Amino acid sequence: MLTDEERIKAMHERAHDINRKRQKRKVAAAGILSTAFCLMIVITTALLMPKLNDVNVSGGDAIGMNASIFTGTAALGYIVIGILAFILGVAVTIFCFRFKKKQDENDRTKDFDD
Repeated sequence: MLTDEERIKAMHERAHDINRKRQKRKVAAAGILSTAFCLMIVITTALLMPKLNDVNVSGGDAIGMNASIFTGTAALGYIVIGILAFILGVAVTIFCFRFKKKQDENDRTKDFDD
């Protein structure tokens, strides 16, 4: 039979476990939603690029207008595309870093539980 102190300790441990699991679910949901949102933005941008290119080229010559789908000038278009590529690279790097960190935490938790 457990003493009152042991019951209180077990109750606090159980409450801590429940809060930890709830926090993990929130973090996992936030990660999934942010990943889905970023994927949606990339796909939408990819689908809209040909339409944006048709709008910019329709009245003029298509030569030299490869990077001008975002702006009227080619130089500024290359700058915008470079910045977007950099942001995408940073986002993928952060995602991979967090995924690796989470995998390491899961491995340590499994080792600890065994």
